[in-house]
Amino acid sequence: MTQVTNTAKQDVAIAALVAGAQLRDAAKQAQVHVSTLRDWRTQPDFTARLEAAQRAALDALLPQLAARLCNTVPAMLAVLEQVALDTKAPKSCRVAAANSVLAAMWKAFDMTSIDERLSALEQAQGGRQ
Repeated sequence: MTQVTNTAKQDVAIAALVAGAQLRDAAKQAQVHVSTLRDWRTQPDFTARLEAAQRAALDALLPQLAARLCNTVPAMLAVLEQVALDTKAPKSCRVAAANSVLAAMWKAFDMTSIDERLSALEQAQGGRQ
């Protein structure tokens, strides 16, 4: 019976942590001492459940973020380009704006490259089984 109570309290703590609560606040919500929550975080089962809940929360947010990015990225890039090309703007601002654009492009290229390499590895691995 204690295990069921602990599991229920762990579920409350996990929900609080996923929602962004600090360790002390999550422990308070779960009605346990903060040291108990610290101990739980060292247990593989608890950390696996916490990570799964965090992934699920992120998976639920990704479509919303993607939709908003489609609208905001072009506007952000336009502003950065305007600053980068503005000869009256301080050089440090122009360099920072250009660097932001280059960093975003490089990251997009890198993610595409990683995805392609991962797909190739998965296909190669599947062919060996």
